[in-house]
Amino acid sequence: MPATILFGAAEDDMYDTRTHHALANHFHARHHIVANDMEDVREALKLAAPLVITSLLSSDRLKFEAGDNVLLYRYDDVRRLGEKLADQRAAKGRSELEQEPVFCVVWSPEGKTPPRFQHITQEAAEREARRLSAANPGCPLFVLEPTFEITIATHGIVRYRRAAEDEVPF
Repeated sequence: MPATILFGAAEDDMYDTRTHHALANHFHARHHIVANDMEDVREALKLAAPLVITSLLSSDRLKFEAGDNVLLYRYDDVRRLGEKLADQRAAKGRSELEQEPVFCVVWSPEGKTPPRFQHITQEAAEREARRLSAANPGCPLFVLEPTFEITIATHGIVRYRRAAEDEVPF
């Protein structure tokens, strides 16, 4: 399972433990690490995944080696999601099984490989779909959200609810 790295956090974001805990739970992480530099990131990657690393570094300062199993997200893209999840957890309680969709993927029936990148927001997925559409004119692209998740190890099913038409997605 890949490590999730939230890059480009501001100094004040590093102390928002409520949001960090919600995001770690959202990504099914065992650990949440705050990394100030690439050395901290390297040390964190030695821990057993899944983990979430929040970093002050910008994406161009993150340097990975072949074989590093990481997913990168801009901190600003996930901060509002983390705040919303923290509020929902407080309102619903921890045992609530109905959740908001956890990611989106961009898919094309004409694609050569199955989609693997998980976009944390609809907006991020839409940006990627627009980029891919410009690079592949005439190729239909779809932004998809999960409807349910089945984990064989626990035999649990988590169903995702769709946001109402007039509901702000985060």
